[in-house]
Amino acid sequence: MPLAYRSFFRVRDEPRLLELATQQLNSWLRSKQWDIDALRFGAANDIAPEVVGVALSEEPRDGTRTTRYRFVQGAGWVTELTIHQGRSERDSWVWIDLESPEKGPSAKTPRLAGDLLAVLHGRDGNHLLGAGPRIVRVDEAGSVIDALTDLDRRGHLFIAGTSPDLPVDKWSGYVGKLLKETVGLAASYVLDAEATVEFNALTPQSHRVDPGTVRTFQPGADLSNPLESVRHRVLGTSRIVRDDVRVLQSLLGRRSRELSLTASLPSAVIRLDRRLREQLDAHLFEQLDASPRRPDLPLDVATQVETIPEVPVPSVPLATTTRITPAVDEVVLDALRRVVIEVIGSGELSVAVVKELGARAEAVDRLTRATTSVRTRLHRLENEADLRDYEIAQLRRSLDDEKQDRAIAETERAESDRQLRHLRSELARVAKADTAWEPPSTAEDIWPQGFDDLLERFGELERLEFTGKTSVTRGLDDHDDLGTWAGLCWEALLALRDYARSCAAGSWTGNVEAYLNGTPGELHGFPPNKHARDESADVRNNRKYRTPRMLPVPSNVNADGRVFMGAHFKIAQYGMISPRMHYLDDILHSGKIYVGYIGPHLPTSKTN
Repeated sequence: MPLAYRSFFRVRDEPRLLELATQQLNSWLRSKQWDIDALRFGAANDIAPEVVGVALSEEPRDGTRTTRYRFVQGAGWVTELTIHQGRSERDSWVWIDLESPEKGPSAKTPRLAGDLLAVLHGRDGNHLLGAGPRIVRVDEAGSVIDALTDLDRRGHLFIAGTSPDLPVDKWSGYVGKLLKETVGLAASYVLDAEATVEFNALTPQSHRVDPGTVRTFQPGADLSNPLESVRHRVLGTSRIVRDDVRVLQSLLGRRSRELSLTASLPSAVIRLDRRLREQLDAHLFEQLDASPRRPDLPLDVATQVETIPEVPVPSVPLATTTRITPAVDEVVLDALRRVVIEVIGSGELSVAVVKELGARAEAVDRLTRATTSVRTRLHRLENEADLRDYEIAQLRRSLDDEKQDRAIAETERAESDRQLRHLRSELARVAKADTAWEPPSTAEDIWPQGFDDLLERFGELERLEFTGKTSVTRGLDDHDDLGTWAGLCWEALLALRDYARSCAAGSWTGNVEAYLNGTPGELHGFPPNKHARDESADVRNNRKYRTPRMLPVPSNVNADGRVFMGAHFKIAQYGMISPRMHYLDDILHSGKIYVGYIGPHLPTSKTN
């Protein structure tokens, strides 16, 4: 059964999380007329016709508490709710999964998600989800910007703008209808008229929200990069007026579900999920391994069993050849008769009954061996499924990144074509038509054939020195068969080289960021939006993320042989790989730029 809906949100400062969530769950169960009392921890029981429910729990010594409820319906629907009370109140979370039948109706947002968010302050990243859109006044516009750029945000952020002649209460109610299928998946805000003006004043033109529109902001929004605004789709006024609300509900809900299903869960949550699934498997096998209960016997047979005296059976060495005495024979027969009654239900002893008893013992032995084999195979299949799910999620994320990079590249290409046409027309106007159509080309403009070639060509780059691990850099070729990443790295290196040359010649006095934003026409440049002058404060101040960015430099640059390299080029977006190039601009001291890392994206709170 495919996963159709997933909501994962954190809950802060709520010591009664388990109690409140369980109350909402019980209310939901009662509304469906399912038997709450039949729900048992560690046992799968029928709680309604064709509905099986099971509860699991984990309470390790670290003080955390986790409860999972799983409901399987005969029609193929599976609802799973996991509640985790962390050691810190900031580490608590709620997770809802809904699986749908292979060929059933489309999944809708489960009412349970809205019920939980009605009593819990669920958060996506650092900001509230809520069971519907929140009206924002002018003094709160800055907090919407914070939510927009929150690096820990996993889901969509919907922002609706309002004009002075559009009643914000009615508009908010309508937006709530549009976003009905995004509950538990995305945060949403309706800016009043003044807040709309303030929000747009705080954001660049590319990321603004017009009155009467609803804009969908993807995670990782970068206000400093106008080109990436193509990722954030706008639902315009004309379409809102023209299309049926149910069509738009389905569209927005589907997009949010797709994003939520592909967003990776924290590694600690994945490990906990695996333990709970193994616990469920163990309970199922315990039921399979359990000894069959004593059959209901007729009164006379039961009486016969009770009157058999408890005679101790002497042990007889298997190797002995001594004939068993009649007294011992009777004891053995009594013990055998007791076993026959327990297993077969009859006290009569015969060759056929003994053969039946042996056949059953053999069957149990086969079943035991088969159970062990199935348990091992199930464990292996779950490992394979987990790996496959991870790989699929990464491929989906990589595909999304490729689509977004392609959209940005197409925008850049269109702008470059426009500028090229203008320059050619100007050259033709001043009688330089031949020059206008002559393609410039030098050896350095030929891209390297992969990262091996790039590393070998570092010697061509005046004032640049590579200090990183060549094995890590070469490993990027495993993820890019066409060599595009190596070519883009080469372009960034040429830009650094020309910057270094200009600084050494005294023709440029600014930093790399200023150079990329105002590259002289005859020199190599690189898209400014793909360069970061430093890492975020979260990365700089967190040892876990800062340490991987302490990269090698010569001892004349730093006696420790390592420095923090926060400046980097964003070579490409490609899932968890997303290659980056980190460097140190030391032109003012040693006269060089040190490239300390070319490889996969280094860890952050988001990638980790």
